[in-house]
Amino acid sequence: MPPAKKKAAYTPPKDLAALHTATVKRYGSSIERREDARPITFVPTGSVSLDLGLGGGIALGRCHQVVGKPGCCKSSLCLTTLRNAQKMLKDKGVAYIDAERTWTWEYAEKLGLDTSKKRLFYAKPKSSEEVSDILRDLMRSELFSLIVVDSIGGMERADALYAKQAEDSDMGKNAQVISRMAKQVAVIGGDTNTGVIFVNQYRKNFDGGMDQASGPMIMGYTTTDSIAMRRGNQATEIAKLKIGPDEIEVSHKVYARVERSKLRTAGVVAEFWWNKDTTELGPIGIDEIPELFEVAKFTGILTPAAGSYLNFPDGSKENGRPGCIRRLREDPKIVKTIRELLVQSIADELTPETETTFTPV
Repeated sequence: MPPAKKKAAYTPPKDLAALHTATVKRYGSSIERREDARPITFVPTGSVSLDLGLGGGIALGRCHQVVGKPGCCKSSLCLTTLRNAQKMLKDKGVAYIDAERTWTWEYAEKLGLDTSKKRLFYAKPKSSEEVSDILRDLMRSELFSLIVVDSIGGMERADALYAKQAEDSDMGKNAQVISRMAKQVAVIGGDTNTGVIFVNQYRKNFDGGMDQASGPMIMGYTTTDSIAMRRGNQATEIAKLKIGPDEIEVSHKVYARVERSKLRTAGVVAEFWWNKDTTELGPIGIDEIPELFEVAKFTGILTPAAGSYLNFPDGSKENGRPGCIRRLREDPKIVKTIRELLVQSIADELTPETETTFTPV
């Protein structure tokens, strides 16, 4: 029997430069912080104030969480963001993993999403394991800019769905699958520059305390930001139109708070109106133009002129809110200019990543 080989004695590096060289040789150049690191690309959500709160929108190559109670437009906001990703990055697809089985093709198309197989990958997995495996495979393909998983609260292990009895305890096992998935996504997403949005819901604590997001605690560590959404239910936060003999709710106000962010200071609360369909009040989804006007006026991009007139960045003037809104609806170029100026105004507050890029849709 040949003698066992002796392990080579560890020789400490002489200095940091030598340690750096040895580490890169063993683990590869991806282990180090490189000066040519990929700049961040943001995809607009459709809400100007929410984009500013996030640093420019949904950052690709990172994981995000959108959480809230039913009916607060979580999934709808994600569909709008997917639509914008399709417009921005025409060489990449987008994907929607429907763990809740609540997808509606007609509604997605109304919001402007291209649902053709060349632009959208739709999956309807049966279990948490399938969600995790499909998500990992899609990210590894490098064919997608943005993927939505809807939702964490709708995921369940295969054995709990089919093999277990209702009274059998399965506590913690589903969380293990989700935890492993979250870790994989954080690494693979950074390598392939694929953004992932996890839709989530609130659940009660065992002690009966405040609501908290479903899923394991690791979701809070692997996601770059968390957006808490709620809908307004007061009379002033709901718009109705008389259709026939009845008044029908056609729009309601939505509040989206950036509860946590690793790119800029958290705490921004975006306010926008969500239109259930296209009416005289505006197009279906988020009507960006009134929100853009208010934010641009507040930040000084639109400045006061004589009387009720306001100065635009290109030197032109418009009379009051109605005139400015009309101009913004008719001139996509000035909308693009204002959005770029808004993002530039917060660029200094972003976490350094060499640079950031923002492409209005």
